[in-house]
Amino acid sequence: QGVVRANKKYCQTTRHCRESCWRNAKPACGSDGKVYANVCRMKSKNCGKHVFEVPMAYCVSQERTSHSIGCPAGCMNEVEKPTCGSDGFIYKSECELKLLNCGSNRRVSKVDIEKCRNRLSKCFKIKCSTDFDPVCGTDARTYTNQCQLNLATCLKGVQFAHIGNCTELKEQEPCPSSCDNETDDEPVCGSDGNVYRSNCHMRKETCGQLVIQVPLHHCKTTALCNEKCSDEKNFVCGSDNKIYRSECEMKKENCGSRSIVTMKHMGTCAEPINEIPKNYLY
Repeated sequence: QGVVRANKKYCQTTRHCRESCWRNAKPACGSDGKVYANVCRMKSKNCGKHVFEVPMAYCVSQERTSHSIGCPAGCMNEVEKPTCGSDGFIYKSECELKLLNCGSNRRVSKVDIEKCRNRLSKCFKIKCSTDFDPVCGTDARTYTNQCQLNLATCLKGVQFAHIGNCTELKEQEPCPSSCDNETDDEPVCGSDGNVYRSNCHMRKETCGQLVIQVPLHHCKTTALCNEKCSDEKNFVCGSDNKIYRSECEMKKENCGSRSIVTMKHMGTCAEPINEIPKNYLY
């Protein structure tokens, strides 16, 4: 059937296939250009496919259904005038209010700015540095650093989309088929939190996914992605109650699956070793 073994980074987890979703009305935009009731529904409906959450603004231009007619395609030329929404958030303009709530299965209208005074005073207590460590918000805007995004979250409910500058989904670079002739073999950190042998390897292994190169410090927990572990059996029990051949293998598995499993104790999960002896003498 033309099925070959591939790097596990290409595979999507299937744990969402059988997952029951709460009726949480927090719309999410998928990389397929569709708006879903929430992130859980998006993952459940696209189980096993490379569909992930992207800025809601991407879906505005893709989804031209009856409830999204009249959605603004952008607000670049709009004059900034703080606008209070009926959802309690503060937007830069009435245009932005419509843009960020377009196609989201909820109605948010403009209300008197006085109703947002408490939020304004609360949010403006957040003081941010000018350190440049860009992150992308779900409003398709690039923020200077995480603190600036936190301020936007406070003001208008913008959430974290991905590390680095916001990427344009419609203009993806072609995926390299081979990296054998690449001269640049410096390890790079991807916005998915994984370390790759080079930029070419990152683009090749994440083909079809929205992964970009970001500063190396974002991959501290996944620095063992490409490390080779010895064949020695030094079993450890993980916090997921699974047995790993060694601590190195556990960390490597963490990297590949983007999970955070810590070492519970040395030895198998049934028989911990190296525990401190208990003294029962009184």
